[in-house]
Amino acid sequence: MNEITITEALTQQFGSDPIIWGKWLLVLISFILTFVVRIKFKIDDKFNPSRKLDEKVKKAIDNKHIINATLISSHVDRENNTCGGKYEYEINGEKHKYSAMFTGTYPRRILHLYYEDNPRKVFTNEEYHHYVLRGLPLVILNFSPFIVGAFMVWLLGLAN
Repeated sequence: MNEITITEALTQQFGSDPIIWGKWLLVLISFILTFVVRIKFKIDDKFNPSRKLDEKVKKAIDNKHIINATLISSHVDRENNTCGGKYEYEINGEKHKYSAMFTGTYPRRILHLYYEDNPRKVFTNEEYHHYVLRGLPLVILNFSPFIVGAFMVWLLGLAN
């Protein structure tokens, strides 16, 4: 394709009106600015549930809030390539149980449990976590430039 045919193709697609070209330029700028805002303000990190869990684990390790739990029973689901286990741990002479699910077919014999402030509210980062609902903001965030671009197209009246 030579330069004349590209210009003709763009003029045929978008028209020759400079106002229309300016509107499409605004759509492109808003699309790019959405990426810039996400990167500049690290918005992806703020909505990432696994990152929040990693920060909680780091805080618990820094405060030495670590408990080792021992496997007391397990089950394996080879069809879904998952396994689960019941664990027992002790806090202040009291025995407690914790259930966990993992990917793979081998449950851990010792599971590291953490807590932030309350030793009765333990968690781990080793198990398989379902982030279906928590991951929804990430999906929306990943499509945000397209959503913003489509909204600008609609707002500026560029959609036929």
